[in-house]
Amino acid sequence: MHPGWGQRRIAHELARVRTDVPSESAIYRALARNGLLIPGARRRKKSDYRRWERARPMELWQMDVMGGVRLGDGSEAKVLTGIDDHSRFCVAAGLMATANARAVCRVFAAALRAHGVPDEILTDNGKVFTGRFSKPVVEVLFERVCRENGITHRLTAVRSPRTIALARPCSVPESMNLSKARRPHRRTRDAAARSQPTSAGPSTRISLALLQ
Repeated sequence: MHPGWGQRRIAHELARVRTDVPSESAIYRALARNGLLIPGARRRKKSDYRRWERARPMELWQMDVMGGVRLGDGSEAKVLTGIDDHSRFCVAAGLMATANARAVCRVFAAALRAHGVPDEILTDNGKVFTGRFSKPVVEVLFERVCRENGITHRLTAVRSPRTIALARPCSVPESMNLSKARRPHRRTRDAAARSQPTSAGPSTRISLALLQ
């Protein structure tokens, strides 16, 4: 038995190989009686978790590439999504056939033109975002655009996808019919409009020649 299993997991595993499975409460009492868990210990409540966010819009964008988006002709597309960490405003949402460097950076550049340049951007360690883990280490196009525009590019810890989970709800699930997608609630739209990032100014520097 795995030392991290609790009564629910044990009941689930037993149900896969036998029919006379004891109740979860009986399993819990047996574990406690044999000193295999601490009686009274429970999972943390939602109220125990602290929600973190930046203090103002344009301090941090979170970006991620998602797959599994089915188009009307049956083909599959990728989508780059970007969320402002403070306002939860969707700053980028672009479909592409292949999530290569130029396709991703075209959507990224369009977001910079439309909303301005954020202080920081948080992404995962995908090769389209960083060459830090390549051998030899290289600067990819996304990193170059960040550098030329004075954006601090932050990376999540390895194997920690939940760090950028904020950017993923913006993506469209495979089973969703785009024509029936729900519009944001009015209060949500109003709040986003009040804290929407400002338009890009003339100081925005983007390597347009590289994105053609």
